[in-house]
Amino acid sequence: MSIVVHRVTLTVKVSVNTPEYAPSEWLINPTIPDAPKRHWIVEGDDLREATEEEKVPIDIEYLAQQKEERIQGLREQYNE
Repeated sequence: MSIVVHRVTLTVKVSVNTPEYAPSEWLINPTIPDAPKRHWIVEGDDLREATEEEKVPIDIEYLAQQKEERIQGLREQYNE
């Protein structure tokens, strides 16, 4: 059973027939980092976890998105 991860979207597919997936678009049987997907970085033909320095801007953007989504949800909830 093989695992593939899309190089751009980081979509993970498990138990696949790897010849059906182009290595130019998919990582074949990469080591999956034990970290949230937002901290995954494609490096060559494998995945790695972002360094602490790389995580800072990633997390700032993530928290800003979460805040905006929460604000929008509250606006929708209370404007109905």
